[in-house]
Amino acid sequence: MEECIEFKNCEGIILRGILHKADVEKQKITFICLNTGLNDMAGWHGIQVKTARYLATNGYNVLRFDDSGIGDSDGLIEEESIVNIFSDIESGMFVQNAVAAVDYVKKSSPDDKIVYLGFCGGGLTAIHAAAYDKRVFGIIDIGGPITLSSNEYLQKVDPWVVKKNFDNYRSKIFKLRPWINFFSNKGDYKTIFKSLIYYLKHKIKGEYGETIKADIQVKTLNLNNKFFESFIKFSSSKRPVLFFYAEIDSATWEFKKYFLNIYKQSNFWDDKFHTYIEAEKANHILSSLESQEKLRREIMSWTKTHFIDSI
Repeated sequence: MEECIEFKNCEGIILRGILHKADVEKQKITFICLNTGLNDMAGWHGIQVKTARYLATNGYNVLRFDDSGIGDSDGLIEEESIVNIFSDIESGMFVQNAVAAVDYVKKSSPDDKIVYLGFCGGGLTAIHAAAYDKRVFGIIDIGGPITLSSNEYLQKVDPWVVKKNFDNYRSKIFKLRPWINFFSNKGDYKTIFKSLIYYLKHKIKGEYGETIKADIQVKTLNLNNKFFESFIKFSSSKRPVLFFYAEIDSATWEFKKYFLNIYKQSNFWDDKFHTYIEAEKANHILSSLESQEKLRREIMSWTKTHFIDSI
């Protein structure tokens, strides 16, 4: 059963969405979907609709809604620069909407445990909001970037992409066809040359190492320091979080290098509460059926471990 609903955030702006009600015996858990960037509540290729319906068939309520200024919800986003809007979202612009969604669920289902299910920028909204709202029992962060969007950073040649290109060229060294294309002027000489140059530059700078020293961390990337602060605050409360990332995604490379490999060695990470899953051969938007199926399986397994079996 899917019901059209609406509620207000703290500014009085009406937010509209869909509440998916459990098709079988309810599990006393409600998932709240938090959107990526400026996408509406359907998500990339309807992934939030697919995921919500799957969870409903397994006994969970799921709330999807449009953020203020997007889709069916009221409000206006006054910033004209897309890059600045993304940066604002990554810093917590939609936190008040996430909190309002919890308020709505608690009115109708006060005994439900609430879990944020955030996609990309929505994963960051989830971390920022839940850090200060203990009514949220857990977080699923799907591919949330840890760098802030900026015009300067968009011009940066991503080390992960360069390495992927370089590895691709290197895998063709002993194959005849690529050499025939190269010497018959069918090769993209400019791209090959640039990839080699940038690879060497990144290699010399140590970009491909497994870890990075904390004192040069901020200088290396336009890191979202507020995300790190929110995670530390959230982790102190001993609530579970699932980080679900895709293998073929520069956001994953950055997350592992500048967050995961550092925090796993710190007191802020606890394997009992913090889980990292990487979907092989998956891209950022989880466009393959295999990656979507893996996401659903991992959500169910993680939820069962932390909220069903623990009762």
